[in-house]
Amino acid sequence: MKNLAIIIPVKQFSIFDDRMLRCITHQELKETRKILVFNGKFSLNDEKKIKEKLNDLANTECIFVRNGNAGNARNIGIKIALDSGIMNVVFWDSDDTVDVPRFRKIYYEHLSSKADITISRFEMINLINGKKKLSNNSRNIESGKFYSEGIGIWRMIFQRNNLNQEIFAPCNMGEDYVAFGSLDFTKIKINYELGHYYSYLLGRSDQLTSSKINAVDLLVSLDTIIRRHGEIHFGIENLYCISRLLLSVFSNLSIHYIWSANRKILFSKLKSRDKFRIYTRMFVLLYLRKISK
Repeated sequence: MKNLAIIIPVKQFSIFDDRMLRCITHQELKETRKILVFNGKFSLNDEKKIKEKLNDLANTECIFVRNGNAGNARNIGIKIALDSGIMNVVFWDSDDTVDVPRFRKIYYEHLSSKADITISRFEMINLINGKKKLSNNSRNIESGKFYSEGIGIWRMIFQRNNLNQEIFAPCNMGEDYVAFGSLDFTKIKINYELGHYYSYLLGRSDQLTSSKINAVDLLVSLDTIIRRHGEIHFGIENLYCISRLLLSVFSNLSIHYIWSANRKILFSKLKSRDKFRIYTRMFVLLYLRKISK
């Protein structure tokens, strides 16, 4: 698959080696550009061993960023892809898996649709009990069901015109909400696919995502979205990203009553576009009021 770049931040090489590496070495991805940004605590000796192991992997570039974060790692990958003239980009996580033949089918449907972004469903696999669940139909975007499992930037294919070199916020939490929430949905074409190729692994003892959310990172993410739009005037997709960030921010700033009292109310109203806007703007105003003090 030409004109495609796969950007993967790698925090722990052992997990990447056991999971995603097996996927990107698939024969059908031989002509695909692989950009691996190692943003963990890697010594010079580790770096040497990793480069030796990946030496025979075709069309692969390894970048080492000492103790970087996921947002910066993806931004570095974007710059490399754009400078190389790559037309389409995907962002996969190092600790998940991809069904490459299924991805190939959806990728070519993305090309034929001439969409700016293709969004597919994904599979959630619980490694503890072995249960599998397919995500909601991505076409249910208006009802809010599409977002009930989170954004999932890794199940999207981006056309290069919708990327800039700093689309992700420079943080470990919320960077994907910024990337998706900063898009102007009045000007882009989205292709929704019923199929899936990505497997998101849940309940892993070695899971890379920390359950402790950094409120400062989330505030940076939120400010980035607002700054990019220039005003508080968003589509439903932007509003969703902001509301998720705000809920996490307030929850982690010990304003627990906002989360506990309004969680059920907010999510029970997702089927109503107008009510969803009202509730989201409520959180935006609470946020602005707090930071203005």
